[in-house]
Amino acid sequence: MICYLFHEPSYLFFTPDVPELLYYSHIPVAILSLFVGLFIFFNARKILLNKLLLFISFLFSSWIFLNLIAWTNIHSDYLLFIWPFFGVISAFISIFSIYFIYVFLEEKEPSLKIKVSFFILLAPVLIFAPTNLNLSGFNLTNCDAFGFEGLLFKFYYILIGIIGMVWIAFLLFTHYRNAKTDFKKQILLMGVGMESFLFFFFTITFLASYLAGIGFFKDSRMEMYGLFGMAVFMVFIAILMTKFKTFSVGLIASNGLVIALIVLISSQYTFISSKVGITLTSITLVLTSLTGIVLIRSEKRSLQRKAN
Repeated sequence: MICYLFHEPSYLFFTPDVPELLYYSHIPVAILSLFVGLFIFFNARKILLNKLLLFISFLFSSWIFLNLIAWTNIHSDYLLFIWPFFGVISAFISIFSIYFIYVFLEEKEPSLKIKVSFFILLAPVLIFAPTNLNLSGFNLTNCDAFGFEGLLFKFYYILIGIIGMVWIAFLLFTHYRNAKTDFKKQILLMGVGMESFLFFFFTITFLASYLAGIGFFKDSRMEMYGLFGMAVFMVFIAILMTKFKTFSVGLIASNGLVIALIVLISSQYTFISSKVGITLTSITLVLTSLTGIVLIRSEKRSLQRKAN
């Protein structure tokens, strides 16, 4: 079945039937997260922390890619196929974020007991994702499935997100008390970055889909604002990598990443036409540039002190 009230997208997901903010909130953030994840991974491939960061970036970008299709595609069979993956990917993001923070703090793999706990939490999502408990129908008029989502399933994978945030906060708090001053700074930066990402992603995307499902909003465009938490997380990752060598990436590579991020954000001006997009791009560019300048100058002073 096809949603005939909407235009067929060109180049997979470009169509005039969506809010202007959609492409700005999705494409640049996905590219940014993948770029940082790949950059850190290829500069130190053997480090587990780097592999986990890349996997989280890949999961998040996959969610964005499927979400773009859900917003723009008009073929109900395609949409019914991809819709169950949103809950699965969200649950995996939560679990691997805990895994990531554990490795960051302990510098080793979690115990078998913790890994089994991860599997137990994920099992219901994997089992019930392709069933009617997750999705029971499709609305051809609105070209979405919000009214047919199983609330129990949705609440469960959101609960995993909440468990993830609480678990991470507990790990960070317990390690912060006994950590050395330098590592306390790293814990604080990592904690603020990760919790910001998870909070915005789960809270706003859930509210957007839930309120659209009960008819409070005509669509879930509010979820677009929940994706910017990843950009905040990536900025904190850049600070940790440059100032504290958290991911074992060299100084030249770290400075190269900061410059690349500035170039990447600046390139968005070539395709953004809305005032909202231009404003958000300008704010992001200024913040990233200021952060980069401070970090590079800090590294230069540190090297000068060591040389003297």
